[in-house]
Amino acid sequence: MTKTGWPALIASVLVTATFLPTQQTEDESRTLTALTEHLNYKFSNGKTWRDVDHQSRIIWVDGIEEGVMLTIREVHPHTVLADRAVIDAVPDGLSIKGFHMSDVVQQIDRFYSDSSNLRIPVVDAYKYAVKKMHGAKRQELDDYETELR
Repeated sequence: MTKTGWPALIASVLVTATFLPTQQTEDESRTLTALTEHLNYKFSNGKTWRDVDHQSRIIWVDGIEEGVMLTIREVHPHTVLADRAVIDAVPDGLSIKGFHMSDVVQQIDRFYSDSSNLRIPVVDAYKYAVKKMHGAKRQELDDYETELR
C-alpha cells in the first residue's frame, strides 16, 4: 500500500465505524409491519418515541390524527356508498375528544414504560392509548397489548 493509500483506508474505516451504530439504531427504532397482503411499512417504535422530547411527541400525536383525517379525505370520495359508513366511523375509533394531545402522549409514555412494548409501533401505542381513553376494559387492553407484542 502506498503512503497516500493509508490515509484513504483509515478515513474509510473511520467513516464506516461512524455510521454503523447509526444504522443499527435506525433498524432497532423501526418495526416492519404488514399493512396489506402486498404492502409492508417500517413504523417508528417506542425506541424512537423515547428519543424525542415532550413537545415533539405532542406534534407526533397530532400528526397521527391529521394523517388519519387526510386518509379519510382522500379515500372517502372514491369509495362506493355502501362502504362510506365504515370510513365515517374511523375517526371515532382513532381519535379522542375532550382531551389534549398531551394527555394522549402521557398514555403512550405509560405504555412504553414497560420495556417489552418498545418494539411496538407508535401508531399501535396510539391506538392502545385511545382505546384506554375511550374507557376500554382492562381485559380488552391486556388482550390488545398481548396481540401487539
